Amino acid sequence: MDWSAIVGRDFAAITYPERLSWPRTSRTVDDIQEANSKRAGATLVMRVDASQALEVQYASRQIIERINAYFGYAAVAQIRVVQAPVRVEPMPPARPARASAPVQVDVAGVSDPRLREALSRLAGQVTAHR
Repeated sequence: MDWSAIVGRDFAAITYPERLSWPRTSRTVDDIQEANSKRAGATLVMRVDASQALEVQYASRQIIERINAYFGYAAVAQIRVVQAPVRVEPMPPARPARASAPVQVDVAGVSDPRLREALSRLAGQVTAHR
């Protein structure tokens, strides 16, 4: 999911959602019906940079409200903060700069006409995708 869209860019930069822990339910019919009527939310375990843990703990109500508003129901009831380095998603590799002129391929020296035609098509496709 898009964590920054849920909690905002500021919190997304210093937090990372680890997992949701749902409360255990009993096996008796009465307990299951009672649990379904209450619909207890989960505990969100979040990685937080150690220097920002106190700020995130203070803002936990706000973060819970944002998450629950995103999902449309009380999915999260509480947050457990784990002080650990936040995983940074690797940046995608930089794309090479586009060539300003199309690549010229000399296929006139190829004697086989089918191979010459195939090489010409391949060169056209390569330059079209640049």
